[in-house]
Amino acid sequence: MRKTNFHLFHVSFLNLLFDGLEYSGVNTDQIIEQSSIRKFDLNNPSTYLPQSVYYEFIENVKRKERVDIAGEFYHNFRISCDLSDFGKFVSKSENLYSMILNGIKYNYQVQTNGKLKLEIDGPIATFSMNHIDIPREGRIISEKIELSMMLKSLQQVLGITWIPQEIHLTSDSGDWLKKHLHSFDLNIKTNCERMALVFPTDLLAIKNPYYSESNSIQDKNFNSNVVLMNKTIGSLKMGHIPTVNELAGYFNCSKKTIFREFNKSGHSYFSLLKSHLFAKSLDLLKDKSLSVHDISDILGYDNTSNFIRAFKSWTGTTPYQYRKMNFS
Repeated sequence: MRKTNFHLFHVSFLNLLFDGLEYSGVNTDQIIEQSSIRKFDLNNPSTYLPQSVYYEFIENVKRKERVDIAGEFYHNFRISCDLSDFGKFVSKSENLYSMILNGIKYNYQVQTNGKLKLEIDGPIATFSMNHIDIPREGRIISEKIELSMMLKSLQQVLGITWIPQEIHLTSDSGDWLKKHLHSFDLNIKTNCERMALVFPTDLLAIKNPYYSESNSIQDKNFNSNVVLMNKTIGSLKMGHIPTVNELAGYFNCSKKTIFREFNKSGHSYFSLLKSHLFAKSLDLLKDKSLSVHDISDILGYDNTSNFIRAFKSWTGTTPYQYRKMNFS
């Protein structure tokens, strides 16, 4: 049986990369059109991308452009601005210790494949990330990006020139990091099992200059593979109705696995798809400039009759009548 990859990345990861790549002269629009991410609503702050889609994009960037993706991420990343509600919350923690603990607790809101951990051994603290997904080229690139994120986040409290006592990398070279930190005296250990930053424990007590008492964040439900698939379907652009084969491809699994996951939850793939189409159709019906035919096209139906038939099965009435009764 193939190992599955039911993992998601928040769209904020990509938006930050877009800014850095475009600054370097990369035509991101062209690469987007050649990648699966073109099917997703990248302008929606609630969008989540399947891990495979995110990895495919950064792999395409590496193949087509001569640019250091991790370096662009490091130089442009600001945790307070660039990682949605998670970044705003973590960046306003009281001190370095609470910042790391909040990052560990809520990291799943921006990526579900990385497990953060803080270990304290007397005078030495180790802040690490271990990936739980299948290794591939995109993950290697992503690990560099995520280490840059960890380092830049700690530098918010400790100062932009601060460097750890040790840096542990899973790759076989740390030259890219030395280049972007403008330092060749870094104590870098390569070919490690996990990425890590090692530093004196007493730094954990240092106050965060951006601390805010009114800081809060809401928990989100990521507790099943069906929830992750639901978020994926809801993140697609209007007009793109995913097949079971397509969804299975996003998560590196078979159609049988998709159906089995839904059966375990007491739901079905087709009922979930219908609920998304229904919700989107109601939003579109509120816009009186759109005809029922327009809405049918936007939602990806082959013809208007099929849309009207589906809508009537959901509500017992036609979209024309529903609009007149509810949105007149």
